[in-house]
Amino acid sequence: MDFPRILLVLPEFPPSIGGMQTHAEYLTVHLSAKGYKIEVATYKSTNRFISEDLRFYDDQLGFPVHRVLSRLGFWHNIEVIAGIARCFRPNIVYSSTVFYGILQKLIDKPVVCRSVGNDLLRPWMGHPYRIASKLLHNPWVERLVVDWFERASHPDWIEIMFRIKRCDRV
Repeated sequence: MDFPRILLVLPEFPPSIGGMQTHAEYLTVHLSAKGYKIEVATYKSTNRFISEDLRFYDDQLGFPVHRVLSRLGFWHNIEVIAGIARCFRPNIVYSSTVFYGILQKLIDKPVVCRSVGNDLLRPWMGHPYRIASKLLHNPWVERLVVDWFERASHPDWIEIMFRIKRCDRV
């Protein structure tokens, strides 16, 4: 029996700990154990000191994990995920955030999205505007902006501005 090839876009992925990471771990381990050919696209680490730990963790999984997504560069992420999809040729894409549904138009494959908890209200900080998306993908710039955003306690005006723009896409 040929199992479908599934590209999973899971921005939050182990070994970091949290509800989204636990969901991602159980989902990927289950699909892989059942024989599905899977690949994962997730956030890259902004901490250069733990990249070796991530490689060790990923090597134990038995499926490719692409830690290439930016926490800020949404449109850059769209291009990156579409590139992974072109190489992997999935039958379907699963995204743990609704904002990647737009991929269906680019890769001509079904995209299943799910949203629970804060995914819609606070989909982390992904920059929904095309302008500056590539610049914000730069690790140095991304680290600087994420640190500022977290020190400023997630300013409401940024959340509101990004949420309105993102909801135009859903």
